[in-house]
Amino acid sequence: MIKLNSLCHRGNKNIDNETDSGGPDQPELAQVSDIPLPLYKRLWVDPLNFRWITTFIWAVGVGVTFGIMGDFSMFYMFLEREFDSSVTELSWLGALPWCLCCFFSPLSTLIVHRFGYRATMVGACFVCAIGLFSTSFIQELWPAFLSYSLFFGGSSVVLYTVGCVYVTGYFDKKHCTGPVSTNGLAFEIAILVFSPVIQVTSDEWGWRWSVRLLSCCTLGAAFLFIVFIREPPSDMFNDDDDDVVDDKKKHYQQLREKEKKESGAENGGVVEERQDGEEEEEQGKEEVEQEEEKHWKASLKRYITLFKMPAFSILLIGIVISFTALSFNHINFGSYLTSVGISDQKTSLLHSLLAGSALVGRVSVLFVHLLPFSILLTYPIIAVISCGVSVVVLLVTPHWIFYIYSILIGLMRGLYFSLATGIAVELSGKEKAAEAYALAFVAWGVGSALAAVVPGITHELTGSYTLSMTLCAAFWGVSAILFFFVYLLNRRARAKRKRLSSNSKVNELKKEPLPLKDIRKDQIVSASYSPLPTEDVTTV
Repeated sequence: MIKLNSLCHRGNKNIDNETDSGGPDQPELAQVSDIPLPLYKRLWVDPLNFRWITTFIWAVGVGVTFGIMGDFSMFYMFLEREFDSSVTELSWLGALPWCLCCFFSPLSTLIVHRFGYRATMVGACFVCAIGLFSTSFIQELWPAFLSYSLFFGGSSVVLYTVGCVYVTGYFDKKHCTGPVSTNGLAFEIAILVFSPVIQVTSDEWGWRWSVRLLSCCTLGAAFLFIVFIREPPSDMFNDDDDDVVDDKKKHYQQLREKEKKESGAENGGVVEERQDGEEEEEQGKEEVEQEEEKHWKASLKRYITLFKMPAFSILLIGIVISFTALSFNHINFGSYLTSVGISDQKTSLLHSLLAGSALVGRVSVLFVHLLPFSILLTYPIIAVISCGVSVVVLLVTPHWIFYIYSILIGLMRGLYFSLATGIAVELSGKEKAAEAYALAFVAWGVGSALAAVVPGITHELTGSYTLSMTLCAAFWGVSAILFFFVYLLNRRARAKRKRLSSNSKVNELKKEPLPLKDIRKDQIVSASYSPLPTEDVTTV
């Protein structure tokens, strides 16, 4: 008789075989562990295989939501024509979802600690779909600040931040950059697909039906999250110090198992055992509350530690400045192309070209671990190239230069977004990854706020986007200098840690007691043999 006890917790499935002993002539039963599981079961049960499936599903969901945000420049043209709004108003409408990174990124760690990964991500996706669908019914521009910027944009930020921490839980520090960056592939693919879809559907049915179609895509992503999102195993890696999610159910389950063992060991006193179990459960709840309080305090300490790191603080300043320049392509690029005489069809083509080259940049990040230099050197290179391309666009007037601009800026954009999380982990360490992600997204939000203000003010003053493009080039140049300082400071800090580590090892060796040396043995061995020794060789 074979008894199978299947326990599946956090993606782990253990199958225990217990075979009753039979007679001497009874044939041996096959062990269940020797039977190979089908491929689909191995992908679903083993966390080392399932992590790639859940990462792909999360990337698809984030790609849909952020792809819509990235294609706001396409809707910008239609909103500008229908509502006759100013550049400042439309810039704020497109920048607010990114600005909400300031508030919703730190809040995301608290939400996921309270509700868990699946509930948080599914709920955020549903709110995104509702907010986007509501935007299609606006008759004035101001309700869109609530439905699109707040509900859709804020929920997208929560979905992205929580997902980054979620995927990090399935991988170690060295290999988490590539999987976390896979959402960028879906992001660029979504922009690549949505740009012509928005242009065609808006011309045929109007921009409102185009928005409703995209809201249905967002709703479909929510159902995928219901099926394919589960808590990462707490013991996935021994070096994982991330305690973002506290598993209360597991704690209560351990208490109940302990209660059953005690009740099974003792034959009497059932009522007393129940009372003891209730007391233990209450004590367990108190312990959980204490652990939650410790979690908040520990998280606050990690935030303070990151701010005290000079390299990380300068990195945040550089991200604010560079993201201000980068957001110009998300918000005002379509209006800028229209102002220089480029048609809507070519604008859609340039958007797709921008996304296609960014997709190449995203794919190249999967091989970032093969770079012969530190990952921190990539950001200065990105900033220098982006600065140079922006200057060339200002100096060269023919329209063909915009194709080169779209290719190079798209490539740099793909690298910029994909490497942000990896650089944050490189500076902070995996134990502070959640806080580092949140602060990086806060910097994106501040940069988005500046991106909403700067083009609006310069366009109202000059009537064109020339000054805005000039400021973008200047911002890229300043951020390149700051990012290079980050690399130098991190290199210096690593050298200092290595030197202190070597000194501590030397001090430990000095403190170790030397083995006692038997002088008598050395003297006897080294002395020539004589039956009547003339010297006393036995004294120390």
